[in-house]
Amino acid sequence: MTLQVAAINDAPSAPVLLEPADGTRLEGGFDTFRWQAGQDLDGDTLEHVLELHQNGRIIRTFTLSGATSHKLTGEAERLAPGPCPWRVLARDSQGAHDTSEARAFVVPPRIELPPVKEPPSSSGGCATTPGASAPFAFVLVFLLSPLPQRRVRGDR
Repeated sequence: MTLQVAAINDAPSAPVLLEPADGTRLEGGFDTFRWQAGQDLDGDTLEHVLELHQNGRIIRTFTLSGATSHKLTGEAERLAPGPCPWRVLARDSQGAHDTSEARAFVVPPRIELPPVKEPPSSSGGCATTPGASAPFAFVLVFLLSPLPQRRVRGDR
């Protein structure tokens, strides 16, 4: 009779979510996610999987070895407006895992401002502000107008 002993792999502990907190408003659809790492009693190497959900489905997944944060960057990672639950899964090198509880933040709709229109330029190519040309015009008229001549005695 042979007795065989098999090692039992314990699942790591669930990560603890730090930020963003429940109910946070994420302006612009970007943020940094932070969590406290799960712990593995067997000493196995851990990786964390950040999951972002919208409308009841996973929309983004980031697998991160040894990391306890992830920052969203670039248009491809911008989140759409609406509620967005998130959670982090800790998985050991043997495949055992545990998942944090979920938290939800909200991405408000982006407000698009209309483009600023430049005023049309004048036909002469010089931009002026209203009323700024009046003193210049007075000096110009004064310089270009003929000066009255004084009469000298004897001239008639």
